[in-house]
Amino acid sequence: MKGVIKVKTKEDTINKVILLGRLKNDPEPCYTSNRKLICTFNLVVKRESKSSIWEPDTDNIPVVLWDTEAKLVGDSCVKGNQIIIIGHIQIHSYHRYGKRHWMTEIVGEHVVLMQNNDSK
Repeated sequence: MKGVIKVKTKEDTINKVILLGRLKNDPEPCYTSNRKLICTFNLVVKRESKSSIWEPDTDNIPVVLWDTEAKLVGDSCVKGNQIIIIGHIQIHSYHRYGKRHWMTEIVGEHVVLMQNNDSK
């Protein structure tokens, strides 16, 4: 089949994401009750628009970083900085006001800081 790539992994599944985007907000590093450093922010990424060839749509993707990567972004980045996130998709649920809500986020495993003029 043309255009089809067969990938064989140990478990026959792949959950890997690579995103290039800009921080929508300042990163929010903090410590959990177990004293693990966590940092959360939204990453704005462009995607091809279905309505117009000239104007891309954007997505705001929630990102979670832990430990070393959380410290790196928390210490070095501000709103608007461009970064690359390599990680995986995680979906979890929580209950609020008696209703179940679902959350999809990217858990970053590696971060690449792009050259930014307005870093901390």
